[in-house]
Amino acid sequence: VPARQGHNDRRRGGVPNGHQGRAAAPIRENCSAFSPNHLAIVGSRRHWAVVDRAPLLHFTRRRSAQRAITVLRHYRMSKQCTIGYPKAVFRYYLTNSAAPRGYRLRGEHCASFSPVLLRLVRTRRGHWMLAEGRRYLFRFRYNRRDAIKALNVIQKYTFNHSCYVGHGRHVMRYLLQR
Repeated sequence: VPARQGHNDRRRGGVPNGHQGRAAAPIRENCSAFSPNHLAIVGSRRHWAVVDRAPLLHFTRRRSAQRAITVLRHYRMSKQCTIGYPKAVFRYYLTNSAAPRGYRLRGEHCASFSPVLLRLVRTRRGHWMLAEGRRYLFRFRYNRRDAIKALNVIQKYTFNHSCYVGHGRHVMRYLLQR
């Protein structure tokens, strides 16, 4: 039974998750495979890239790039998927076409959430967000379609932890199932 929309949800543009009476359409995913065992760090000074055959991630600190490789290998991530074109607004990683899972790494920065409680919310400024209660977790600016697709992906893989490596603009965000 879907959660009821509260007064505050309607005022701020809340949209219940799920579509009653319709089967969910298959999600077209934009994913690129990589080998976690062949990852390397290239760069110097304030620009470091994690590469397989091509650049995968960018950081301003070598330590963040090394930590990203540790995370990718620990969870055996082998696909990087994006939502949004031409610029990705949402990224997630898969392990053999499934949600990454495993024991928590020491020092990992993660926040838990419930995929079934996520809902699409439109802010007063017209931005689309995925929220759990009053907590905004993911933002999509003005692109509602990308926000809906991200919600469907999160629920498909039952992701329930949002994590990150890095600082500032150059951050690797990843989702886990625990």
